[in-house]
Amino acid sequence: MQEKGSLAPHEALYLHELLMSKSTCVEKLIAMRPMIQDQQLAQLADQAITSTKKEMQEIQGLLSSTGMVTQQ
Repeated sequence: MQEKGSLAPHEALYLHELLMSKSTCVEKLIAMRPMIQDQQLAQLADQAITSTKKEMQEIQGLLSSTGMVTQQ
């Protein structure tokens, strides 16, 4: 039986896949950001970058609590 608060292997794998997906999204946003000329769209991109980086840190925290090492 699984300890309360620990992740099952499939849950850890899902979180790792989610982390990699978010990483790709942030990289694309950062690469495209200099090309954005519309002020509102630029602000949305900046907010998306900031919030996604925060989400990535939270996911990394969950994964590190399972002992699964991630490199970012």
